[in-house]
Order: sequence, then C-alpha cells, then structure tokens
Amino acid sequence: MANVLRKFPETMTPKELYLMLKNPDSVKMSDAKGAVLHPEAYVLFEDVNQGSGEVVKIVSIRSGGKVYATNSASFIREFDMIAEAFGNEMPDIKVTTGKSSKGRQYISCAVEL
Repeated sequence: MANVLRKFPETMTPKELYLMLKNPDSVKMSDAKGAVLHPEAYVLFEDVNQGSGEVVKIVSIRSGGKVYATNSASFIREFDMIAEAFGNEMPDIKVTTGKSSKGRQYISCAVEL
C-alpha cells in the first residue's frame, strides 16, 4: 500500500482513502489546466512506479465529486506549501501551467484569489 504523507480530512474512511489512492476514474491534473478546484479532500502519498520501481510522490484532490491526480513535482511542491499554510481551511486552488527554462510545459497550482 502507498505511504500517506498528508491527508485531509484526517477522519477519511478506508473506502474514501482507497478511492483517493487508486481511483480508476481519476482525472489527470494536466487535463484540468485553468480549472479552479475546491479541495473537499486530498491525499499526498508516495507510491512505487510499476514500470521503473522508483518511489514517486502523488497528490490526489477530490473536488466537485471528481478525483484529480498528478505526480508533477512542481504541482506537488506548491500544493504541499498551500496545504501546510492553510491547514484545515484549504482555499480554492487554480491549476496553472508554465514553461521551464528548457522550453517544456509544466503544471503547478496557486491560491485562487
């Protein structure tokens, strides 16, 4: 099973947690570019990539009845800072994109104003 690093709410049932970790219907965060999410629940966890055997961090966010997930390091880094700063009062977040210095697209997030 995955190693849960942070979750909200803490009182998540085993079924809710499982669906956050292994939801076959989860939406790729890259398919939600520009969307504003209201985190009803989230889980930041580590899992093993089946192909490479590498341990990767993943964040899953439930918003509007859907689960959105990503392993994007830039998204996870920013989301983790937001989650730590806001605690149980998670603000709406906007899924953002940018271009790296090498010209590659990346995904991140920001507090929606």
